Amino acid sequence: MSQSALKSAFEKALKLPETEQAAAADLLEEFIEQHTSSLKLSDAQIEEIRRRLADPNPEYATDAEVDAFYRRALHED
Repeated sequence: MSQSALKSAFEKALKLPETEQAAAADLLEEFIEQHTSSLKLSDAQIEEIRRRLADPNPEYATDAEVDAFYRRALHED
């Protein structure tokens, strides 16, 4: 995306209602924060996330399993 494309998107955003402008600003701030962070996922981590998201039948922990995990982790047995 060129600078002119970014400027064009910015000009369009300025024509939105104030609440929509705030939402757009929040999204842009988050985007910039993510792309300037020193925390990065490796290619293998990204691939693993994609693999798990593509699973048509993911397994989820039950509420009881999650509660038990946190009780153990917080030593509340």
